[in-house]
Amino acid sequence: MIHPNFYIYCDMFQKESDKALDWFIRSWSLGGEDKKIAELYKFKHEKKALEYLVKANKFLQESSI
Repeated sequence: MIHPNFYIYCDMFQKESDKALDWFIRSWSLGGEDKKIAELYKFKHEKKALEYLVKANKFLQESSI
């Protein structure tokens, strides 16, 4: 049985990934410093998404033991 926290962290991963994608798309129409700021927000959300993915993977691995 898969640990319930897997689904929680998987959902949080998806939300942060969606935010990163939104900032990536926004950056297309920006220029200069605004584009760099949008790229920083994208990076921030990608980093957070990866943290949630690692946690979700941990619970998935524990479930298969």
